[in-house]
Amino acid sequence: MTNLFLPIFERVLPDGVEFGTNFVVEFDADSVWYETSLTIAAQALRSGQKTVYHVFDHPPANIEYDLKKLGLDLTKLQGHGLFLMLDSLAVQTGGLSPVGQEDPIAQSLKIPDLSIAASVAIKKEKEGIPEDQERWLHIDDNTAILTRHNSEINVLDYWRTRVVPFDRPKRNITLYSILNGTVSESFRAQFETINDGIVDLKREDEDGEVTQLIRLRRMRGKRFDSRWQRLNLLETGEVTLAL
Repeated sequence: MTNLFLPIFERVLPDGVEFGTNFVVEFDADSVWYETSLTIAAQALRSGQKTVYHVFDHPPANIEYDLKKLGLDLTKLQGHGLFLMLDSLAVQTGGLSPVGQEDPIAQSLKIPDLSIAASVAIKKEKEGIPEDQERWLHIDDNTAILTRHNSEINVLDYWRTRVVPFDRPKRNITLYSILNGTVSESFRAQFETINDGIVDLKREDEDGEVTQLIRLRRMRGKRFDSRWQRLNLLETGEVTLAL
C-alpha cells in the first residue's frame, strides 16, 4: 500500500496521503481539532491502519473513552498491534508513564533526553527496520507543549536533526499540531518548512451560528484542494466534511 485513503481527506487529497508524509496542523483553541484528530484515528483504525495517538494535553482515559464512543474495541486493536497510546501528559503532572509503555518519547519532555533516545533509535535503524515498526499513522494532540519545556530553537533543531531522519525511513504518516497563539511566528514559519503539509482549523461565526472549518494550505509535490471545507460534528463526536 503506497497511500492511505481516509474519508476526511478524500476531498482535499484525492490521491490519498503518501506514507512518509509529515503534516503540521495549526488550530485555534475553539476549533474542533480534538474531535478531528480522533476521527482521523478512528477512520484509520477501521481500515486496519496501525495508529499511534500521542497525548500532551488530554488524559489518556479521555481519549480511550471518546474512541470507544466511535465504536472502536481498543483492547482488541491493541492486542493485534494496531493501536498505541503514548502518554506525555503524565510526566507533566508528576506521574509516570504507564507500565509497559517502552517508547522513550513518553518518558521525558526535555529535548536532551529525547535527542539521546532518538539517536539510539536511528543507529538501530541502520541494522534494519522491523516490519511492525513501519508505516504507522502518528497523531499528536498538541506538539507545541514541547516549547513550554524547551527553547523553540532546541525544539526546531531536534525536529530537523532527529525526528525527520528517524521518521522518514519508517515511512510513517505524522500529524504534528500547534495551538495558535502559543509559539512565535519565527517558530511557526520554520516548523512549517520542516513538514510537507500544512493544515489549518478555525471557527467562524456566520449569521449567528458557529461554523467549523478546515483546509489544506500546502502539500509538497501533490495535487490538492486548498479551499476551506466546512466540518460537521456528529452526536458521536465524529467529524465529517459537509456536503
